[in-house]
Amino acid sequence: MSKTCNTCLKALPAEAFREDRRAVDNLAITCEDCRIAKASMVNALFIHADERYIAQGMRCAICNCKAYLDRMVVDEDGGLLCKRCNRILRQVQRNPRILSGAVEYLEGGK
Repeated sequence: MSKTCNTCLKALPAEAFREDRRAVDNLAITCEDCRIAKASMVNALFIHADERYIAQGMRCAICNCKAYLDRMVVDEDGGLLCKRCNRILRQVQRNPRILSGAVEYLEGGK
């Protein structure tokens, strides 16, 4: 059995994926190599989080709310976000079309 990784888009054998009991096929959506690569990148971002926190004025990069560093999340692009903004980005799958549609809706355009 093979499965396509959602990150690298390669068709890989089932052994390349971690077990995930929540998935229909009991396999994670990302292969182990991509998961490890992302974890390494996130760890590198955390090393510089305190510097970024000061540079951002101790505020969320999106909504500009003031928050303590331990209440913020390091985004995959390196910015620090409050948990609310991080949750919003996850919900819309970081898709600008969804976000612009939401803004248009909120402004009464549709």
